[in-house]
Amino acid sequence: MIGFTLLLTLTPTSPRISLQILPLQMQQNPSTGTILLNPSLPLQSQKDQNIASNVSIIENFQNIANRTLRSIPTIEDLQKLSDEEVHNTPTQIIEAASKIGKIASMLALDSSLKPIGIGFYEDCAKTENFPNSVRAVCYFNLKKLDLDHFKKLEPWIPKEIQRISEILN
Repeated sequence: MIGFTLLLTLTPTSPRISLQILPLQMQQNPSTGTILLNPSLPLQSQKDQNIASNVSIIENFQNIANRTLRSIPTIEDLQKLSDEEVHNTPTQIIEAASKIGKIASMLALDSSLKPIGIGFYEDCAKTENFPNSVRAVCYFNLKKLDLDHFKKLEPWIPKEIQRISEILN
């Protein structure tokens, strides 16, 4: 993100106001003591930095989404748990829910992540060896993120997942 600030100059000899928009980066003018905000860095460089930063954010989010998908327990994983471990909600499900919640939070903050989010939720909802509860949460979150994509995916999602997802609404 490029941050900008306004440099407002009032001169006692003239009733005019000089206004400049400068990218954020402090530098003090040694002769006047005035603090300027990045007066020497061309705006294009700031744009390039912003693009590189945005790519980094997108790559980071893609990595988080991929790791989250890999960390979701499968039905087989849950079947290996002891009776005591499944007496309450298994820790693996709680951890997966937390990670899926992090994905949703990141998507709420940055719309440029939406295409990756759609792919994540679709993959999660369609993965047959994931628990129905997890698949339903992903399907529900997809509906909130992109209703059109949600409707296109509907024929591919089992009725049980759809039913659970409706309960979440």
